[in-house]
Amino acid sequence: MVFGCSIFAVLANRFGLKQMLIIGTLGYAPYSAALYVNNRYGTEWFVLFGAATCGIAASALWATEGAIALGYPTVKDRGIYSKSVLLLKVFIDLTDHVAGIWLGLRELGQLIGASIQLSLNHKSAKTGKVGYNTYLVLIGLQCLGLPLALLISPPGKAIRSDGTRVPDPTKAKLVTAEFQKIWRLLKKKQMFLLIPILITFNWNNTYQGIYLTRYFSVRARTLGSLTSAIAATVADFFWGWFLDWRIFSRPKAAKITWIFFATIMIGLFGWQFANERKYENSPTKVSIDWTSAGFGRAFAVNVLFR
Repeated sequence: MVFGCSIFAVLANRFGLKQMLIIGTLGYAPYSAALYVNNRYGTEWFVLFGAATCGIAASALWATEGAIALGYPTVKDRGIYSKSVLLLKVFIDLTDHVAGIWLGLRELGQLIGASIQLSLNHKSAKTGKVGYNTYLVLIGLQCLGLPLALLISPPGKAIRSDGTRVPDPTKAKLVTAEFQKIWRLLKKKQMFLLIPILITFNWNNTYQGIYLTRYFSVRARTLGSLTSAIAATVADFFWGWFLDWRIFSRPKAAKITWIFFATIMIGLFGWQFANERKYENSPTKVSIDWTSAGFGRAFAVNVLFR
């Protein structure tokens, strides 16, 4: 994805956002299928293949969904806009202000998936893996991505709430020229300043996954996935609203958000590190269930991280 997102951004500008969005829906189901086969039969090569298809598809999806969420709305409404609304507009006419933010509704996938996982694994009070039937439902849901992507309006046909049209990014675009633009962007100091933030966000997902898998029961992990998605949705809606709040200029709002984020994240890292030290020094293997003493201390930090 490090390289794929940039490549698909160029291809989307040349051949169209909708086409790349469709490609972005094709690689997730094979990965979930590979996880199902690995969970049930122990097959490993398929997981590597599925991870590759997922990485390629995710590159296309992330590049295009970001362009749609930020390119379709007016500038004043970008914070509260959602890609999900673009799909909903096929069926009903919503103004920009009815929408939650794009990232908030992006949590819908985890909300649905975690709800299913919890319902299928709520009796598993020990550490281990989820039941393989969980993946069958997720595969079915991921297969819905393709028909939904077909419903998206291409930029040239999209009309904003103020009556203006969305520019077509494919007009007079050359692939070589687009790559040159990306290369110029990569040399700017602002891009280098973003690297610590990007590492934190992406590494954090793996860090939290290992934390939950190592110390929590199956049902506690699925509960964590559900509640953290709920927390993330609420936070995304709030920050989208805050960043569009007219009382602050955009630079000032961004600085306030950054200071809050940095302070809270450093505190949470300290909290979780203290938890891990405690569990590692335990004379017996730690297996935390929602009925266990100290569950709140162990569990809350994961939810707040999200």
